[in-house]
Amino acid sequence: MATSITPWWATPALAGMLALIGVAIAQAIALRTERRRRDREDHHRLATPLRETSLKYISALGSYATYITSLNVGRVLITMQPAKVDDPFCVYSERSRAVHDAIADLTLTATSSLIAAAERFNEPWSEFNRAAQGVPVTEQMKYAHADDIYNLIAPFRNAVRSHLGLDALSEVSRSSLAAPAPEA
Repeated sequence: MATSITPWWATPALAGMLALIGVAIAQAIALRTERRRRDREDHHRLATPLRETSLKYISALGSYATYITSLNVGRVLITMQPAKVDDPFCVYSERSRAVHDAIADLTLTATSSLIAAAERFNEPWSEFNRAAQGVPVTEQMKYAHADDIYNLIAPFRNAVRSHLGLDALSEVSRSSLAAPAPEA
């Protein structure tokens, strides 16, 4: 009859190996959990300033577009520095400066794609400045420019939401900004 005799050291060696494997598995799980927690905290820490600067930018865009729609028809905008402090253009200048300041703040917290989305303001803003230079403001001109500005908000907002891992919102109708139909 053959009997198998295991060496005296086999049982403790097997137990030691299984213990080491258990420790390695526990460490891997702990590292993965810690990495996930750290990533979640980093995301939250970085997302808060991004949300704040994005809201500042969107608010500045809205304020600027609202001001544009309130311009008096027939007023000639002097799109350079105002000569007098009480010149209404100061308000225009302050509103557009607020948008540019918000873009500058975004450069500190946002990704390059979000910064590019925010900088799209410069094109309609420059175009309006060129078109309004020394020319009386018309209803069509101010509402078209305001619509251009409002049309920047939804894509930027959705880019920020996507960056934060949120679903995009549906487009909001801006029919209240449409220029009135010409009278016959």
